[in-house]
This record gives sequence, C-alpha cells and structure tokens, in this order.
Amino acid sequence: MSYVIVTDSTCDLPAEFRAAHQDLLVIPLSYFVNGREYLDDGKGLSSAEFYDILRNKGTVTTGQVGIYSFCSKVRPCLEAGEDLLYIGMSSGISGSFQSGSCGITELEAEFPERRMMAVDSRSGSMGLGLVVTLCLERKAAGAALEETAAFARSFCADMEEWFTLDDLMYLKRGGRISATTAVVGSALGMKPILTVDAAGRLVPAGKARGREAAIRLLAGKVPALSPEETIAICHADCPEDAEKLERILREERGFAGRILIGSVGPVIGAHGGPGVLALFFRGAKQ
Repeated sequence: MSYVIVTDSTCDLPAEFRAAHQDLLVIPLSYFVNGREYLDDGKGLSSAEFYDILRNKGTVTTGQVGIYSFCSKVRPCLEAGEDLLYIGMSSGISGSFQSGSCGITELEAEFPERRMMAVDSRSGSMGLGLVVTLCLERKAAGAALEETAAFARSFCADMEEWFTLDDLMYLKRGGRISATTAVVGSALGMKPILTVDAAGRLVPAGKARGREAAIRLLAGKVPALSPEETIAICHADCPEDAEKLERILREERGFAGRILIGSVGPVIGAHGGPGVLALFFRGAKQ
C-alpha cells in the first residue's frame, strides 16, 4: 500500500527539496512578528529579514499546529487512498506532536481502512529534517510503512543533538529554560552548549569560551562514523560558522559521509535567536 510521510515546517527542509518529493506533506506552523501572523511556508519573511527583526528587538511569538488544521491538511491524502507516517517535532518543546497524534486518533475513526502511524522525532529543525530525509530514502527503496516507522523510531532514539547559541535570553523568553540558567550561561562571554534529553527537551550541557571553541566542541562530539552515515548541520543566519563546522568534521575529524546543511526557520529561530549552530547525527544513546 502507498503512504505519505507527513511532518511540520520545523523540519526546515528547503523548498526545492519539498517540491521534489510528492510523497512528503509539510504542515506549516505560524509565527507572529509585532502582532502580524505569517505562515511558516517559505513565502513570508526571508531569513535575513526575520533575524534582523530579532536583532532589532522585534516581538516574535510562535504558534503550533492545531488538531483541526492537522486533520484538514492530511484528509485529502487519506481520501486518495494513501496511508500516513507522521514524524513530528519533539513533544518536549512543542504541543504540535500531541495535536497531530490526537488528529490521527480522530481520523482513524473516519478512515478505518487506512493505516496511520506517528513518531515523535524528539528533535526539530534539521534534526527532524534529517529523519524525514532518511525515511523518504527508505520509502523510495521500497520499505513498507511499518519498516520506515520502525527505522524512524530507532534513529530518533539514537540521535545525538548538540547546539551552541550566541544568546540564551531567547530561550528564556520562550520559556524553554529558566531565567537563572539564562543569566549564568550568558556570563563572562561564555558560549552555552545544549543538548536534548530522552524526553526531547533542551538541557544545558556545558559552555565554551568564545565561538571558535564552541564550534570545535560541537565537532568533538561526533564519534568515528562510517561513510554510510549522514550528519545534519543547521544555522540561524551564520552560514560561515556552519561551513567551518563542516570543514572541521571533514578535514580534522575525517568524516567522509554526507553532510546536510540547512537554515533554522522562523519557528525554531524565534526561540534560539540569531547565531544558533546545531549538529545532528546517529550516536549510540542508551
């Protein structure tokens, strides 16, 4: 049976990638800039415009996918006879995955003949994008819905996620970390290092003195990986830092596999601010 992979716009996959995959449905979240609503569909503000607004202290908030919106977006796929694999943003940082899961429960009653599965990526941005990309490749190679879902769950359970930020106050404003953590982490010019716990929540994991040291610390988190593995890097309006991280991984760490590089979109970027640099790869979490 044919199936569609469904995710949300926080996967931060580029528009050309989405357009090239007709079996991928990306549901846009929304964000608000100084009270004006935008859909996170790539047609609103450019990345440069968005991060300039943040730098100039503009008021930015974000919304999540609602149950009604989720159902209305995926219903045409079910009506066309497609099954669904939903891979959502971490439930530890957003309620969108819960909305999607509830939507699937409602749709199962409406379409009892269709198969629908949900996977919590425990990630966002290019971490989510990495999982979606790999699942699309497995689907294209002939993997059935259940096989692809099992792979997604296994990969997400093992995925390592490491971040550095220029300013923790963006996370504090969004309620993602405490005020105490934000103040301590921003002191003395130290660059915070964060990771994601088993529940998909951002947690402090260290600090580095200066941006160069932070980038090298991220690179040092990557173990020896085979060339068959894929690493994802994302950045919030700091492409030079992403390129530097890739160069260190290639030239100093000897990684010969594929590296995907993407930009952090406005929904994730609103909470991390300009200067976020993140690294995602399959590790060996216990």
